[in-house]
Amino acid sequence: MKKSEVVLAGAEKMHQTENAIDLALSEAGELLSTLARLRATSGMSAMFGQDALMCIVDNTRNLALVRGGFLEAHKELKKIHTTWAKNVVLTGNDFDKPENDKKTGGGGAGITTGLAITT
Repeated sequence: MKKSEVVLAGAEKMHQTENAIDLALSEAGELLSTLARLRATSGMSAMFGQDALMCIVDNTRNLALVRGGFLEAHKELKKIHTTWAKNVVLTGNDFDKPENDKKTGGGGAGITTGLAITT
């Protein structure tokens, strides 16, 4: 396997993983919202389910921390991309990246919408 193919495959998997984490965060948020709404609309005491609700909140926070860790890993992998495979182009648009990432090339991992190997 060529270095450019390794970088491309790794970048695609990183993108998929980042999306999966975001979807898990979204689902956890919806779960929290649904349970709170069900409790409120059913007329149950606010005390009912508080411990379970706090577990969900804590674990949702943990998912957000995991997300941040993957964004840091993304930045570290960018160093390999730069060294190994300059012909792998990460495509997207400036809308995809945080403002500080556009200006400095760092600070935010950015989001790619596609990948390609150029010759």
